Amino acid sequence: MAGGTLTLVTMKAEIVIAGGGIMGASVAFWLSHFGARDVVMVERDPIFEFSASSRSASGMRQQFSSELNIKLSQLSIEIIRNFEAITGTCTPIRFTQSGYLICAPKGSAAAAQRLVALQNACGARTVWLTPSQIAEQFPGVRVDDLDGASWGAADEGWFDGVAVMTGFREAAKRNGVRWITGEVAGITRRGDRIERVTLADGSTLSCTALINATGAAAGAFASRAGLSLPVYPRKREVIVFESPARVPKDLPLITDASGMYVRPEGDCFFCGMPPRDDPRADPTDFNPDPTLFEEHLWPALAHRIPGFEELRVRNRWVGHYEFNEYDQNALIGPHPECASFFCINGFSGHGLQQAAAAGRGLAELIVFGAYRSVDLAPFSPARVFETHQSAPELRVI
Repeated sequence: MAGGTLTLVTMKAEIVIAGGGIMGASVAFWLSHFGARDVVMVERDPIFEFSASSRSASGMRQQFSSELNIKLSQLSIEIIRNFEAITGTCTPIRFTQSGYLICAPKGSAAAAQRLVALQNACGARTVWLTPSQIAEQFPGVRVDDLDGASWGAADEGWFDGVAVMTGFREAAKRNGVRWITGEVAGITRRGDRIERVTLADGSTLSCTALINATGAAAGAFASRAGLSLPVYPRKREVIVFESPARVPKDLPLITDASGMYVRPEGDCFFCGMPPRDDPRADPTDFNPDPTLFEEHLWPALAHRIPGFEELRVRNRWVGHYEFNEYDQNALIGPHPECASFFCINGFSGHGLQQAAAAGRGLAELIVFGAYRSVDLAPFSPARVFETHQSAPELRVI
């Protein structure tokens, strides 16, 4: 063993986790926290250079159209607030609670206010702002084409997702979870049971359960076990810019019907929007779209905040959403065709913020045989293949 990395020809484990990003790290921690033994995590990118977890804008919100998504985010917030005590780490997690301001264009107030009512009924402190209230609270934001906006007045904003991922991983290691730098290249399945995995270097790991925490690669990974999963990469670009625009220092994350979002980060701003056609992406493609910013994103920014007509791009990078093409909601639990192949995939852009709670839920199911904190049964992969109960999430940002 060198630097904490194991390279063995043969090894045994009870549970193998494929993927060591924030989702895999969360599951690993909670499994070890609940007493699971012989857990091994396999990650091919040990410095997480291309991990979606490290390439995210790290938003945290409760403004969803699904009650279960609201509850998942609320539990994640609770875990992050108490992260040091829960995991034994020494670093508090930075959480900027400036909220999300989700702009409602003309003619959409009734639908937007129904979502505010749902979120309030779940305990979220979402408030409805009229155009004049938006202009008063957030000077510089254009409002003449809006019916209003919903704003998360508490427990929304952005956080240090990389610190959460690192904290979970280190706590899991302290609890005895073993780490392998490598890639699961093959899966041996007999009926509804996983027997072993083969790594790219030829090493093998026998196991009784395999957890798919491979993010945007989840659909391709499942196919190695002869299983189908409707999760594919969608390309997303984050652009960092600076601007002399005079905007409030506590500006929330602002998003509107164009798909554009923007939020402050220190002396700069993060922004992004989906590509125009948004096809399935090549998982190895991390090249920025040369036309997205100047032709689409910048005009949308300058429209919503006219001061952003003047700006200078400082940095940009590409990551991938693990997009669930079925209903844009998470797939959590055993695959209906293989009881020992567990999914924690398809979050469609809100995985980083829900990882702390989702990982806990899957660990509860595996260790205790039932969910104890939040009932995640509606997110079972069985809805795709057996019950066909689609419930699309309307607030995918």
